[in-house]
Amino acid sequence: MKKFKIISFGCKVNYYETEALSQQLLKYGWEQSLNPDLVIINSCTVTQRADSKVIKAVRKYRRQAPSAKIALIGCSVEKAEDRERFQKENIDFLLPQSRKHTLLECLGLPVSGRGVWDLNVEDFSLNRAFVKIQDGCSNACSFCKVRIVRGKSVSRPEKDILEEIKRLTDKGFKEIVLCGVNIIDYKSRSGSKGRGLLELLERVVKIPGNFRLRLSSLEITSLEAIKELLDFSFTEAKICRHFHFPFQSGDDTVLRAMNKKGRLDDYWKVVSYIRQKSPLAGISCDIIAGFPGESRRQFLNTINLVREIIPVRVHIFPFSPRKGTPAFAFKDKVPPAEVKRRVCLLRKEADCAVESFYQRFIGRQAEVVFDGKINKGYVYGYSREYLRVRVKNPVQKPGRGLYKVKIKKISGNIAQAALTAAKNASAFLDT
Repeated sequence: MKKFKIISFGCKVNYYETEALSQQLLKYGWEQSLNPDLVIINSCTVTQRADSKVIKAVRKYRRQAPSAKIALIGCSVEKAEDRERFQKENIDFLLPQSRKHTLLECLGLPVSGRGVWDLNVEDFSLNRAFVKIQDGCSNACSFCKVRIVRGKSVSRPEKDILEEIKRLTDKGFKEIVLCGVNIIDYKSRSGSKGRGLLELLERVVKIPGNFRLRLSSLEITSLEAIKELLDFSFTEAKICRHFHFPFQSGDDTVLRAMNKKGRLDDYWKVVSYIRQKSPLAGISCDIIAGFPGESRRQFLNTINLVREIIPVRVHIFPFSPRKGTPAFAFKDKVPPAEVKRRVCLLRKEADCAVESFYQRFIGRQAEVVFDGKINKGYVYGYSREYLRVRVKNPVQKPGRGLYKVKIKKISGNIAQAALTAAKNASAFLDT
């Protein structure tokens, strides 16, 4: 029996594809092992740091498993110049993102498929299951390399999505995360402009069962489309009241330089619309610090955005110049020390804003899906609103169920909770 180990970097889409490859190998009788014959590294190239992690992983596993073959796949080796950079690392298989699905064929296994959508899952190793509905991006953000390596937006056939969600919910998954590179660009079978994702959701929620849906990142390209999506989300019980937006900046001059479609006024309108619907809805976002030409005043505008939206989480990235993108050649670069300072300031402000959102939940009940791992006497999970919740003293790993908890106190950006439903309490000791 052949053995493999698979490592994944980057986004939810990459983790989904990693799960799919792993399941395909298992079907052919391969076994996951710490002493593998094959090491698969599913790469990410969104930042320079991501590329560095990939190179370190290649070298690490070449040292640890010198007799194993190494397959480097995915975004980091999509472009020819990137593949050349990795050739000297003694890699056995270099498969770009566009050919990731051919890995089994390269291993001599008899497979056939439809390209990108040949990677699909029957199960999931996490208690929250990801379902990929879309790939690529047709926007042209000046800083983003993902659109270069994953190509233009393509949508997965609706029938395949519905069947996969049904399989996963039948296996007991209580949270399904719909993911893609730009899911707001999903095109439904009807081809209705701007309504593709909404039409998909209208069909997904009709699948029988007690489960919840979480949407991944939503690009604000049309206020009308976003508001229509929010209206449906707030009336449909299965959809989590958590919305993630890749804002990137709180200043219009910077947003124009980024070639983002949305502007600050659009962001405020969306945030206000959500807050009118529910002060307890979770809003998370991505922010880039130190974009070329970003002045201190423009940076302060971004800090103000983070403060005012009262987020449940903020992902902060220092600007990373990616070769092949317009921003790579932009002048007026922010000095590295200043970029680092801005990242630190943003994190401090974001932590304060996030904690203020968490404080709203003290004494309230929440519904949690736990990760399934015990970490130093605690189990961790996520509420519908995307609060990170922990419960102490488990006597066994929680399953895939929905657990009712009461928020007792906030420790940083963690909600300490106790189980409230008696039927769930058997999994835990004194909480």
